[in-house]
Amino acid sequence: MCKEYGIHGLDHAVEYLCKDALRINYMTITNIVHNQLCVNNINVQQLMGSSIDVLKLISSLTLFSEAITKIQQDSSLPEDTLVEVSAFKSEKVEVILEKLDKRCQFTLDNLS
Repeated sequence: MCKEYGIHGLDHAVEYLCKDALRINYMTITNIVHNQLCVNNINVQQLMGSSIDVLKLISSLTLFSEAITKIQQDSSLPEDTLVEVSAFKSEKVEVILEKLDKRCQFTLDNLS
């Protein structure tokens, strides 16, 4: 099932973020994670429930951080959407990754 619904590489992650509904859904859930980890100081293991889900979270944040960087470099998105994703990256995604003090090296090594 996860193969069917997974994000297949950097370009796919960029396409995902360029679709309004998908971008808004991802931003909504990431905002919730940010609030739990960074505002309420919930332990990531407690929040996610298992170590494998912690790894999936870190991988997802790593991938979408890189996708937003690519969008910032060469985007045909409307200016207001570009501003929105840029702020989202710096205010939410990067803050969570810094709090966890980790990026997924496997994800970075396999971006294509």
